[in-house]
Amino acid sequence: MARQRRSRHAKQSSGRVELGHRTDLGRRREGNEDAYVALLPPNTPPGVEAVLAVADGMGGHQAGEVASALAVGMVTKHVGPGSNKLSPNATASEYRSVLQETVTQANQEIVSQAQGERSGMGTTLTVGLIEKSRVHIAHVGDSRAYLFRGGVLQSITNDHSWVAEEVRAGRLTP
Repeated sequence: MARQRRSRHAKQSSGRVELGHRTDLGRRREGNEDAYVALLPPNTPPGVEAVLAVADGMGGHQAGEVASALAVGMVTKHVGPGSNKLSPNATASEYRSVLQETVTQANQEIVSQAQGERSGMGTTLTVGLIEKSRVHIAHVGDSRAYLFRGGVLQSITNDHSWVAEEVRAGRLTP
């Protein structure tokens, strides 16, 4: 008997930014370890048109769904409703700094809770902040960020995985 695939999806729009997000269990997993957040004003810092994040708990590791939820929770804490980490006229350097701090603190929180049955839990994390004509990205793992422009979909991140390293080294083909 074929197992039914489960997914979550939604659409939002605000001004010139339209968001669509979806997560899918896939064909091999029993549980969905994905977590995401998609925020539009007024739930973003001043001047930020959207905050997007996806985390995928590492399959085969303990509590991947916990790790992904912690990572996305840290994104919401740092650049979501009520956050005061970014000023309305933040510079590119300030965006980079806040994103780096967000990823670092998410990692620290995951490591601090990775005990007992959660030992070894981990997740990917990709975060994008859209402001004016720029997208600021923080990325760890192999959950990719893409740019869709003019009908063309282009990956704008490089996977942090053994396979991706082998491809970059020329030992494997894409």
